[in-house]
Amino acid sequence: MISIQKRGRVYQYRFEVAKVNGKRKWISKSGFKTKSATFTAGQKAYEEYQNGRCKTESYMSYGDYLDYWLDNYCKVNLKYRTIEEYSVIVNKYLKIYLGHSF
Repeated sequence: MISIQKRGRVYQYRFEVAKVNGKRKWISKSGFKTKSATFTAGQKAYEEYQNGRCKTESYMSYGDYLDYWLDNYCKVNLKYRTIEEYSVIVNKYLKIYLGHSF
């Protein structure tokens, strides 16, 4: 859902993306002179966001999924040292570059 609001003399679009650490995240952009231009740009940005993600509906960011995977799969099925190494890789490399991507 794209919401449009007027901010002074310009318009802004905004839509919600995947949650990060259970908190809502938004993508927004302002500076459009007309409401129709804002809606068109917002619709295009929303479609690009949807096409960049998997087709199934998800309410979890990639970083949150990695935490879930470590807790529910790795800690149950893997040895201690492997879990430690995976935790370092996830926290030091993956979550920094991919965990908050929208």
